[in-house]
Amino acid sequence: MSKESSLSSQKASWLSRSVFVIGLVVAGLMVPASAQAYTQKKLGTYKSAPYMVFEVNRSNPLRSKLTAYVSLKNGSYRLSMRAGSGNGTKSECVSNKGHIPSGVYDPDDEDRKSTLQYIPNKRNGSEVVRGAVWSLGNKTCTPKSGERRITRTLLYIHSQGATAWSGNYASNGCIKISQKDRAQLKKMWSGALYQQKRMLMVF
Repeated sequence: MSKESSLSSQKASWLSRSVFVIGLVVAGLMVPASAQAYTQKKLGTYKSAPYMVFEVNRSNPLRSKLTAYVSLKNGSYRLSMRAGSGNGTKSECVSNKGHIPSGVYDPDDEDRKSTLQYIPNKRNGSEVVRGAVWSLGNKTCTPKSGERRITRTLLYIHSQGATAWSGNYASNGCIKISQKDRAQLKKMWSGALYQQKRMLMVF
């Protein structure tokens, strides 16, 4: 199966698991991939489990986009922000350099190695992956022609340590966001309903 066919199958599976996503697509509420600055919009009063969508900019992975959908007691919101992944390498099968592998991240994903687990204040491990982070577990990449299939490990959504920010969106393959955007994401995600059904999709 080609990478495009595999991703299409994964997207279809993911969409079928979330009526909320389908409603957003039909309503035209998915923001365009070119959006970079942080935006927050109230979508309505309906409720859904929280989830995120990371759209890899194939031309420049450091200018990609992370969008989160969260439902609070007073309604549902869409948060969109710039994010980077990898060091600019245009491949997901290069350890510590390529962007995060495509696919679904949750305990019931296609390879059962990944997750989406919010950690309010990570204090150990890499000094860059500190403070509020979202653990994504491990993910097997989908190789291009001539590449080798590998499993990318210790993946997270994080900023630059607990407080620092130099404007650099590069990472070792994790999803990296600014401190300001992370603070907003942390605030909204912490109050989200139905967190036991959370998920992330990367495409």
